[in-house]
Amino acid sequence: MVMAWLLQSVSQEITASIMFQDSARDMWHDLHERFNQGNGPRIFQLQTSVHSIKQGDSDVNTYFTRLKALWDELKEFQPIVPCSCGCTCGAVERLLGYYTRDQILQFLTGLNDSYNPIRAQILLYDLLSPLSKVFSMIVLEERQRCLGNPASLIAAAVVPNHSTKPPLSRSKKPRPSCSHCLKPGHLVQKKNFLHGFPPGYGAKRRQEEASKPTIHQVLASLVAAPISGKQPLFSQNELSQQLISLLSQQLLNSSPSGDTQPIASQISGNPVDFLWIVDSGATHHAPTQTSKIGIAKKIGKLFFFEQDSCWVQSVQSDFSIHSCTEMDQWHCRLGHPSLSITQSINKTLFVSDKAYDNMCSICHLAKQKCLPFISHNNMSSAPFDLVHLDIWGPFHVISIEGYKYFLTIVDDHSRFTWVYMLKAKSDVQVIIPQFFSLIATQFSATIKVVRCDNAKELNLTSFYVTRGIDQFHSCVDRPQQNSVVERKHQHILNMAWSLLFQSHLSLPYWSYLINMAVYLINTTPSLLLKKKTTFELLYNKLPSYDHLRCFGCLAYASTLDRSRHKFSPRSKACIFIGYLHGMKAYTLLDIESQQIFHSRDVIFYENIFPLKHDQSNVANDQLLLSKMFLAGSHSSPESQPSLQEI
Repeated sequence: MVMAWLLQSVSQEITASIMFQDSARDMWHDLHERFNQGNGPRIFQLQTSVHSIKQGDSDVNTYFTRLKALWDELKEFQPIVPCSCGCTCGAVERLLGYYTRDQILQFLTGLNDSYNPIRAQILLYDLLSPLSKVFSMIVLEERQRCLGNPASLIAAAVVPNHSTKPPLSRSKKPRPSCSHCLKPGHLVQKKNFLHGFPPGYGAKRRQEEASKPTIHQVLASLVAAPISGKQPLFSQNELSQQLISLLSQQLLNSSPSGDTQPIASQISGNPVDFLWIVDSGATHHAPTQTSKIGIAKKIGKLFFFEQDSCWVQSVQSDFSIHSCTEMDQWHCRLGHPSLSITQSINKTLFVSDKAYDNMCSICHLAKQKCLPFISHNNMSSAPFDLVHLDIWGPFHVISIEGYKYFLTIVDDHSRFTWVYMLKAKSDVQVIIPQFFSLIATQFSATIKVVRCDNAKELNLTSFYVTRGIDQFHSCVDRPQQNSVVERKHQHILNMAWSLLFQSHLSLPYWSYLINMAVYLINTTPSLLLKKKTTFELLYNKLPSYDHLRCFGCLAYASTLDRSRHKFSPRSKACIFIGYLHGMKAYTLLDIESQQIFHSRDVIFYENIFPLKHDQSNVANDQLLLSKMFLAGSHSSPESQPSLQEI
C-alpha cells in the first residue's frame, strides 16, 4: 500500500524509474538520493520576496496575508531548534522575540507612506508588542480612515457596476467634405466669399466698435488735461486701459498696403483746441507738413543730432524734448567702460566735456575689487606697545616631542620674536597669560595692544578686558592686515629650510629647526631696523656671537664620570641641534642611541656634517618640508632660548 501511495504521488516520468523497486524503503531511498538537494535557492527567493513586497493598491488584510504566507513557508525551511538546556536560560524566548521584531519591521516597511504617523508611533513604543497587536492597530487605522472618507467606499462599490454595463454603440455619421478646397468639416455652399455674404453680416460687431472711443479721443484726452486744465474724457485708470487696448487694435487692423496714415498725423483738434505731435513708435514720426526738427550729422546710416539741436515742441508752449547726449547715457551704451575711455571718444560722440560724476551701481557690482594693501612699515614708539600673534600649523609630521603647531609672538617696536611649540591649539590659553607675566617680570612693562587674526583660540576677551588691553583683529580672509607676523613666518620657515638642507636632519626634528631659526633671526641685523638686531633694540646691548656653532655639525661630548669605567670611551659622537635656555650648555643628538641631551664639554668640527653622507631620505624630506611652508601660519612655549648668557 505504501508503494502504491508513493507511485501515485510522483509524476509519470519518475514513476517509470522507481516502479521496479522491491520495497517502499528502496523507493524512498532512491527518491531521497535524487531529490534531496539544498534549499538555498528557495530560501533566497523567499527572503527576496519578503524584503521586496509592498502594500501598493492592496488593503492591509490582503498585504498581511501575502506576507504571512511567505513567513510560514520560510519557517518550514528554517525551523527554530529547541534549546538543549530545557529552556531554563530563556534563549528560546529571546530568539522568538527577535524573530517577531523582524517580522514587525518587515510588515511596517512595506506599508504605504500614508501610514507614516501610526508607523512612527509603533516604532517608538510598541516595537516589542506581539505581531497580532501591531496588525490590529494598522487595521483599526485603516477602518478609521474609511469612516472619515466614505466616498472611497461608495466609489469602490459603484465602480464595478460600470464595468458590467456594455458600452453604448453609436453610429458615427461621415463628416462632410468641401469640393472646392477638399477639406473635411464643411460644404462648398457655406463658403460666403464664393457666393457672397448675407445682408447684415458683421453689423453687430461694427456697432460694438462704434460705441468704443477712438484712439484719437484717448490720446487727445491724455495730452489735453494737464495743459488746458479741462476735465478729461476718462479717469486715470480707464484712460490707461483704453489706450493700451486701442493701440493694440490699431496695430492688428493696420493695412499692410501702407495707405493708413500715421497715428500722429490723424490726431485732430476736435477734442481740444490745440495740436500736439505724438510719437507713436510707428515708422512715421512727422506731421503732414514738412517741418524742421533739428540739426544732425549723418554718419553711415545714422543721424547724430548735435548738442541742444533736436526738439519736439508743441504749437502753443515752449516745452521741448532735447536729444539725450549726456556722458552717463553713453556710459551705459558702451557697456560701462571707465571714465577715461568714455572721455577719449567724447568728440566723436558729440558729448560735452562735462565730468562724469554720477554714481553707477552697475560698475560697483561688476568691477569692484579689493582695495590695495599699503604697508608703511610703521613701528610703535616703545617696546610692547603692540604685539602680533599668530598660530602656524598643523604640520602633518609630528615632532619627536609630539608638537604639531607653534605660536609666534612679535614685538612691533623691536621685532623681537618668541616661538612656543604647541601640541594643540588650545595650549595658547595657558601660554599667552604666561607670556604676559614674563614681560611684566623681566622687562617691567605692560602690553597695551594685541593684534591677531580671527582664530578662536586667540580670542581671550575676558583676559584682555580685565587687564585693560586692546585687541585688534584682521578682517575675514584678509591675512594681509596681520602682515607683520605673517611675513615673520615666511622668514622663519626660509631659514629653517636652509638649516635642514645644511644638516640633513629628518623632519621629526623640525621643532629644533624652528627654534634655531628664531634664535638666529633675533641676533641678525635687519635693514628695517637700520642694520640693528632685534636683540639690541630690546635689551639695549649687542648680542654675543662667541658661542655660535654650525647647526648639524659633528660634535664630541665628554661622558660623565659616574657612567664609565677605566676602559670606557671618554666621549661620544653627536650632532649639534641647538642651545638651551637657562643653562650654559649645548643641545646634542647622540648619533648611536638617537637620544637628545645637554652638555657644556663639547668639541665641535663645524666642517663635518655626519648626516650629509646619508642621502636616503633627503628627497623625501625636501618634499615634505615644501608642504610645511605651505601649511599656513601658526607655534608654542618651551624651547625659546635666551641670548643673554650663552
